[in-house]
Amino acid sequence: MINLLLHSCLIAILATLCGCASVDFDYPKTESTTPTDTSDTYLAKEIEGLAKKHPGEAGFYPLADGIDALAARLLLAERAERTIDAQYYLIKRDTVSYAFIDALLRAADRGVRVRLLLDDIFTGGYDAGMAGLDSHPNFEIRIFNPFAHRSARFMDITSFSRVNRRMHNKSFTVDNQITIIGGRNIANEYFEAREDVKFNDLDVLGIGPVVDDVSDMFDSYWNHERATPLPAFAKMPINPDAELARVRGKLEDSRQKIANSKYEEAIKDKVLEYVETDTSEFIWAPYTLVVDSPDKSFKSKAAAASSIRSPLRASLLSAKSEV
Repeated sequence: MINLLLHSCLIAILATLCGCASVDFDYPKTESTTPTDTSDTYLAKEIEGLAKKHPGEAGFYPLADGIDALAARLLLAERAERTIDAQYYLIKRDTVSYAFIDALLRAADRGVRVRLLLDDIFTGGYDAGMAGLDSHPNFEIRIFNPFAHRSARFMDITSFSRVNRRMHNKSFTVDNQITIIGGRNIANEYFEAREDVKFNDLDVLGIGPVVDDVSDMFDSYWNHERATPLPAFAKMPINPDAELARVRGKLEDSRQKIANSKYEEAIKDKVLEYVETDTSEFIWAPYTLVVDSPDKSFKSKAAAASSIRSPLRASLLSAKSEV
């Protein structure tokens, strides 16, 4: 009887603690979409006319090399003139991540609209820094399906059926002209920046109609109910401008640490290769973009939500000689 009473008390205490925080999914936010006409941008002029030569197809360039993949992102961010839309499951606090955020922030400083959509699973301790970046007039961050408790996330156990539904999408699209999709999150191990880890992954750089498809996917997530502005769940800093200045200092320190390193030199070499890349190296092919619906974040809607499973299974079963 005593054990049963203690067990009931513990459950009651845990339930009380777990009820102290919540996510305001009705917090006001402005709907935004990818611009439909960016034909006057640098990137558009670089690939002008290519898609017309390949009706019904898109151009693809595989990014198997990690340094190659990071160089492509940094160069595209540098070439951005109108928009950058980035969507990731994971961004760490390390060399690659700081270089990536620095590239986004520099683009925002030039007047480029940056939208960063990040899953909440690995953002512990990020709130103040994200609030600083979000205070920039051209840099907006939304978090997909956030935890209510920011420092003790285990206390969201009463919402487990919700917080267990994560966003694994990874896309990086610039000026609605070029996109990078694939397996890489933003962290050292994905881009060959750790000597103690050998980690292979694959991205694909895409041009042509697939870019519009990726942008539509991004917009559907960005404007979804579960894509949440920071004030809806996070304790906001009193002075976001001071936080932005702190983030800039952190990025500058990181830039100095990697300057003149072998890794930095390798990235520079890869960027130069991309500047000189012949667009004929793209592989043009028919394609279908398959994505999970953001509605999978609702338990009640998950069963009916579109998923990558069925079309991928059908594609594999249709193979006749190789996969």
